[in-house]
Amino acid sequence: MPSSSLESLFRPKVACVIGASQHPEKIGHIVFQYLRESQVRTYPVNPSVPEIDGVPCYASVKEIPEPVDLAVITLPAAAVPGAIQECAAAGVRAAIPVSGGFAETGPEGAALERQVKETARQAGMRILGPNTLGILVPASGLDTMFVVKERCQRPPAGAIAFISQSGATGVTVMDAQAYYGVGFSAFVGLGNKVDVNENELCDYFGDDPDTAVLAFYLEDFADGRGFMEAVRRVIRKKPVVMLKAGRSAAGARAASSHTGALAGEDRVTEGVLRQLGVHRVYDEEELVDAARALAYVPPAPGRRVAVVTTAGGHGVILADEIAATVHGFGLEMATLSPETVARLRSETLPIASVRNPVDITASGSTAMMTAAVDDLLADPGVDAIICGVLLQTPYIDASLVDELAKRAHAAAKPIVAYVIGGAVGHEMLRRLEALHVPAYQGTWRAARAVAALVARGEFLRRQKAVTSAAGPSRPLDVPGRPLAEYELKDLLASYGVASPARVVIPPGQELPSSLVPGGPVPFPVVLKVSDPGITHKTEADAVRLRLATRAELESQVAEFRRRFPDKNLLVESMAPAGLEMIVGAVVDRTFGPSLMVGMGGFWAELYQDVTFRALPVHEEDVRDMLASLAGRKVFTGYRGLAVDVDALVQAVLRIGQLAMDIGDRLVTLDVNPLLVTSDGALALDAKLVTRPA
Repeated sequence: MPSSSLESLFRPKVACVIGASQHPEKIGHIVFQYLRESQVRTYPVNPSVPEIDGVPCYASVKEIPEPVDLAVITLPAAAVPGAIQECAAAGVRAAIPVSGGFAETGPEGAALERQVKETARQAGMRILGPNTLGILVPASGLDTMFVVKERCQRPPAGAIAFISQSGATGVTVMDAQAYYGVGFSAFVGLGNKVDVNENELCDYFGDDPDTAVLAFYLEDFADGRGFMEAVRRVIRKKPVVMLKAGRSAAGARAASSHTGALAGEDRVTEGVLRQLGVHRVYDEEELVDAARALAYVPPAPGRRVAVVTTAGGHGVILADEIAATVHGFGLEMATLSPETVARLRSETLPIASVRNPVDITASGSTAMMTAAVDDLLADPGVDAIICGVLLQTPYIDASLVDELAKRAHAAAKPIVAYVIGGAVGHEMLRRLEALHVPAYQGTWRAARAVAALVARGEFLRRQKAVTSAAGPSRPLDVPGRPLAEYELKDLLASYGVASPARVVIPPGQELPSSLVPGGPVPFPVVLKVSDPGITHKTEADAVRLRLATRAELESQVAEFRRRFPDKNLLVESMAPAGLEMIVGAVVDRTFGPSLMVGMGGFWAELYQDVTFRALPVHEEDVRDMLASLAGRKVFTGYRGLAVDVDALVQAVLRIGQLAMDIGDRLVTLDVNPLLVTSDGALALDAKLVTRPA
């Protein structure tokens, strides 16, 4: 059992309702009645009425004859600060102000919220909300929600802790799922998060023995770095699923930086959730679908999926959904072993298709279906099974549900069911749910659930493979002015990131005599104007490529001297052919210093094939970043392109270390392009924007 200051919220022995009402339709009456029905001794507080339904009413919390663990406040927002002060004086341990009218409404509401927060902080009292439905704990009956049960069915006890920033989203999701008997260990409406937030609840339910999966609906993060720390404490032992809304809101942009521009909207959040192992979903249905699968069956040991059904068409549809990368999940249809095929042939009808997908046909029986599932479970080339439970066919009966449940609970690989149909189909879904077999209305949802189980398995294997630790940051004193390209390249070199041989020519100076073919800067060369104010050299016509002779170089230097008389010029050796990448860092407003990797050069702007992770990162993070890019085929010799992936990974790690060492002064760091060849990586251009010291 978790030991926490939140126990007064989730396991109160004594509660009160401030603003309790005699009127059956008032929130104060509904909450009082539901709390009375739970295992909590509940006192009504209202100075205007003597009793409510035969229960004596108290004029003040201070008059209640025993210590109060939890106060549910059903007063209007303007009266809440006073009620919180009264609770603090009476030693109440926790409070849930359910009313709206706080920071979500503007400055006046925000001022009320600050009063609530400060009073509670001084008293050591915990606050959930305000602007919240509060808490539902089905196992104990604890229910502070003011939506009536006749219009919002409560779910049974189960293994999913549902933490929602939106109360309405929470209750409608639970109402829909309760129809099928989906159980929850708890529901928590976060509301305005004046005190209790998702980070503390992550730790609480991570330690809760009744919770197997944490499911979040969030619109923002109270503390992004704190969330990362909390998830890392939980994620290896319990899956976390998240529906994060607000994906399209534009993030902070830095116009002078590729990385700053590319970090807009939702990319950093997406990368960080993947880095943490949080399974991200995109609607309410998927949130519960994934949570159920992760709660009921083990993660998939690989990506190879087998399908068994009595409907051949469903098998074809599932094959597309499983294997396709467009409108599919990019997994693999398992190739069955000859032994498995032979067993399937002997146990099914001659007309059955015993290649994956396995179609035992509409003439197949429950016994044939269960035998086929056993054969697939025994095949080492199968990592997950999707089974159709279709009672429309004449020889499949409801006993298939029990047979699947026995196997799903004993197997080391997951079994997921799909059902399609009306009244009988819905009844099968409820029976499968009661036995904790993840089952879904339709093939798509079943395939999507398997994808969640595959993702969970891959994350756990990545964690086991971690061999490198992210290095600690060491303070780095960078100048308060913008660095020229050559200065930043010198800094990168000190971190082990190489760049081409170069010579800087300050304003007014002639070309060094050593700048000739065969000299220390091998020809052909590149000539650049080196100035932090020139963000895009190509657009400024401030770069010349492939200068093969000193005469060509002298001619271009003369031109640049006329056009850029007060700028440094940079002569660099022309880099060999290779793969252009972009590596950068930005300070995200939610998750702090974050690293970006993507396909570089002009492709960075054209296709925006980039991914982010929060710093610090370790080697496995970087390899996962590369694997998540749409252009990842280039790392495995696509069309003969030779890429030193290990050198790329090390360069990315070192650039990330530099960003960490710059610390709070970092705005954006770009290395674009980082050229990767068959034998190393070179920084061809780089920019750094920092805050003044």
